[in-house]
Amino acid sequence: MEQLIHEFAGKKPLLGVCLGHQAIAEVFGGKLDLAKRVMHGKTSIAETLTPSALLTGIASEHEIMRYHSIVISEMPEGFDVISRTTDDQEIMMIQHQSLPIYGMQFHPESIGTPDGLRMIENFVKG
Repeated sequence: MEQLIHEFAGKKPLLGVCLGHQAIAEVFGGKLDLAKRVMHGKTSIAETLTPSALLTGIASEHEIMRYHSIVISEMPEGFDVISRTTDDQEIMMIQHQSLPIYGMQFHPESIGTPDGLRMIENFVKG
């Protein structure tokens, strides 16, 4: 995965979901750690902290489905946190400051993320 991220970063828009989100952070120099709680099949509310094209047309607080036990503990340079969970303040979305590179810790394709398909559409529309 690291090789793919290096190969396409800056050439194609990238969207990392769950493990892909973690890989993007790590490849660009961020740090990962165990989550405060294992979140396999649990929903949370994410709060938007930084405007993002991926969240166009989506409320600033939105429900997300989580399936993970690892999170970003230190952000890579050149990235912004788009959203965090309101309950445990874990990073849920990141974006590069100048390249079309995004990460989502949660699963936008899940029925437990009601606005997930819109997020994916927003990414595809670029």
